[in-house]
Amino acid sequence: MLTVFLSISTMASNTPGLHRIDKETNTTKIKESPLAENLVEERVPVIHLIGDSTVASYNEGGFPFPLTGWGQVLQNYIDESNYVINNKAIAGTSSKSFYENHWTDVINNVQAGDYVFVQFGINDRAKDPNRETDPATTFKQYLTNFVNETQAKGATCVLVSTVRRNAWNDTTPNTVYDSYHGHPVATRELAATLNIPLIDLDNKAKVLMESVGKPYSTDFIYLHLNPGEYPAYPNGKADDVHFKRMGALEMAKLVVDEIQDEASTFNSMNLLVSSLKNTHSITINKNMEDAGLVTRNQVFPVGISITLKATQNPGYIFKRWEDEANNTVSTNKLYNITTGSSDVTYNAIYEIDADCPPVTLFTKVNDGTLEKTNKAIVSTGDNVIFSPDAVEGGTWSWTGPNSFTATTKDITLNDIQTSNAGDYIVSYTTAGCVTTKTYNATVDGKVYEDGSVMMSAEGSIENQSVKISFDQKNISGYLQLYRDTDDNPAGRGRIAYVHSSATEYIDTDVVAGTTYYYWFKGADLNGKEIGGGPVNASIQGTTDLWLEAECGNTGSVWDELSDNNASNSSYVTVVEGTNIPEGNTNTAPALVNSSEPYTAAENNGRWGTLAAPWITNNAAKNHAGYGGWDDFQGFNIFNMESGWGEPDFIDGKIHQVVNLEAGNYTLNINVKNTNQNTNPQGAYFVVSQGNTGIPNTNDVETDANVLGYRKIDLEEGIFSINFTVNQTSDVSFGQVSTQSGNFFCNVLSWELTVPPNTDKLISYDFNISETSNYSLWTRSIATSTDDSILISVDNGAWTTWNVTNNSDWIWSEATNLNLTAGNHTLNISYNGGAVKLDKILISNTGITPAGTGEMANNCTLSVANFDFSSKFNINPNPVNEILTIEGIDSKQSISVFNIAGSIVKTTTMNINNNSLNVSNLLPGVYFVVLNGNNNKTTTTKFLKN
Repeated sequence: MLTVFLSISTMASNTPGLHRIDKETNTTKIKESPLAENLVEERVPVIHLIGDSTVASYNEGGFPFPLTGWGQVLQNYIDESNYVINNKAIAGTSSKSFYENHWTDVINNVQAGDYVFVQFGINDRAKDPNRETDPATTFKQYLTNFVNETQAKGATCVLVSTVRRNAWNDTTPNTVYDSYHGHPVATRELAATLNIPLIDLDNKAKVLMESVGKPYSTDFIYLHLNPGEYPAYPNGKADDVHFKRMGALEMAKLVVDEIQDEASTFNSMNLLVSSLKNTHSITINKNMEDAGLVTRNQVFPVGISITLKATQNPGYIFKRWEDEANNTVSTNKLYNITTGSSDVTYNAIYEIDADCPPVTLFTKVNDGTLEKTNKAIVSTGDNVIFSPDAVEGGTWSWTGPNSFTATTKDITLNDIQTSNAGDYIVSYTTAGCVTTKTYNATVDGKVYEDGSVMMSAEGSIENQSVKISFDQKNISGYLQLYRDTDDNPAGRGRIAYVHSSATEYIDTDVVAGTTYYYWFKGADLNGKEIGGGPVNASIQGTTDLWLEAECGNTGSVWDELSDNNASNSSYVTVVEGTNIPEGNTNTAPALVNSSEPYTAAENNGRWGTLAAPWITNNAAKNHAGYGGWDDFQGFNIFNMESGWGEPDFIDGKIHQVVNLEAGNYTLNINVKNTNQNTNPQGAYFVVSQGNTGIPNTNDVETDANVLGYRKIDLEEGIFSINFTVNQTSDVSFGQVSTQSGNFFCNVLSWELTVPPNTDKLISYDFNISETSNYSLWTRSIATSTDDSILISVDNGAWTTWNVTNNSDWIWSEATNLNLTAGNHTLNISYNGGAVKLDKILISNTGITPAGTGEMANNCTLSVANFDFSSKFNINPNPVNEILTIEGIDSKQSISVFNIAGSIVKTTTMNINNNSLNVSNLLPGVYFVVLNGNNNKTTTTKFLKN
């Protein structure tokens, strides 16, 4: 049969799918039938690769070479006449982001007989909502999507576990650290569950790396480059995630090995095995064992470009590469060759550096012989001698644990203890150089001194960040850094992994006016778990907003707050009691298990069943008769979680029944966060009349018994439902959901409150220029210890603040406000016997106010300060109760001062509201000051009967 090539451009319009492309001519290969005039197209089956940057393809002719993904070189091992590699991996993607943004382009080109290899997990750990997945739930779901949609095309899906990072535990010997934790484990679990092929690159890479050791893995597999070693990296590179070309070939060979291993279980992999290319061995020798590292012995197919590499240890000089006939082939440490069709051998030739000779390390334990090793693995009470050897004539110096020092050639550690465990550094100095070597004493299994971490935090207003500083000693791998906005570790979340060599971490995801608390967890070099914190730092803003009230005067209880209110006219609107509907006289009962609403009465692993009085119906128990997670990752999670096990359910319900008196109520649900968009099937918080529970999702918005509801969406914070009970009765409240996969709702607490008695209310309109977290301070005094102030911001849910001091005026932080820049409204009412209120401060500067506070200069004036040159009309005068101010044509501030110059009343007026209630003033002479435009004031005197 004759093979011909046609230009791909002549076939593009009628040749769907991928075809074998000749790299030289950019053509599609087709076959000619026995009849020369009949051309028959041949579609070569395709192996599609999807994954992240460790799989992706890069430019080989310049930057960023030698950066190479294993998918880029996999074709070298597979006969392209049988299978073509289509590498669609994209750097930076996770299973989530690839599926949502790139998968459609891949699956549209998949055909029966193709393969799809899937490797993700590295970027799935990113703290990025567009990429992050949970190993046990969403990660498995996205991988399952790839599998199901591939199989629907008649193709084979092969899962590849997350490839290893070049991170090591400082054990003896070194072992590879599990950097990606649950994601490779989840890949293995899912492959077993779905009974599909698995390329366990995670385990294969671990075995390879530990067999060759940390130095070889670093210098020969991963993208660690010396300055000037490659043109694209003149300053060098230290990358523990990505591979240089030879490392990518190592990973591709592991993939090929796994294909062969899986062939005994899956017939689909047998088809690939028969297409693997034959290989030939390359043997690398060196003439001096301690001189340095050289490329290890490997096997390669014909025609691959590979790089032989030699490193040079102190005391040695690399001279040249020789072939097996002892001919010099290169004097460069990097030697590029193309593999041939037979086995071949190369030799790395070194010489001793006469000016800076090598130092050889020997160790003796007790009465044993002197052995060529730098490690002493001993027990308490043993004697150890560290004895380095070198050309005579130099000097020696030592440092070690517990401030150990010495200047002798040999050191002896008699009756060694665990406190002596650790590294001993010896320096050998000659006229030509200083050579440094390391010994280690491992005592009773302890390799090093116990690890320790000193941590501190400092906020920066200018940079809007927190700098967390570390002083780490003998820490293995990475510390896990956690953060929260209070000092309770239960709700903290992990924000970063901090390398053991790091001295600081900059947290930029911060909000001004907030105090952040930080913790760490990790392990020391001996494997002992350590942890610490919290340390805290505040990001202060620049806003101190004083809403002045009363200036320290006292009068009849609530009048101090509601009638004789603030003196800062820019922010005050008075709402008189006669304009406010009557409030409640009832009280709200405390809810059972409200602060930990989903504490499990029993559990099965991480699945739980709620404690009474919460009631869970069978539809929500979709995990072998149990509900959702209980106290997962430090916070409670709604007991209806879908997307794991049997994810879907219809009308899953959780509710509680309480008996309420007639009146108005607010149900506040503190939501940590929710997943995905609003569940299209329906998910609601519901309040319903009666003790029979809550309605189904389809009926929530129309059921006559529903007193109030709130649809669940992506919001965080307080979900509030206001409702009215007309007569004393039972009321059911809770959640109902009809859920498809991957939906949940994290709930921290429930609270049932009674709206405030708004007979007396102050409403402050104010403006701020900074989006920030603000503290709300008040200077107040209570009439009894159970008095409280109720606060609502921007007409949202009311929160209660108890004023416990009823003997003196005190400053107290009432609440925290998360406010955006712009206009806002602060409503204040009371509960109990009422509270006298003097000052209000909204601040993000971190100050603690004291005394009468700042900005109080308008609280007292002398008669000399009053301007009588321009008067305005008031009537009646004298007055008993209501004083009318004439000539008000725009919003203006009115202040009333007594004869001593103390302010007694301030309000704002406009053309429709020009009446001033002075009924509570004592008889006497007063001054009315009208604050007009351009800061101009006019004053008129009146007499109060």
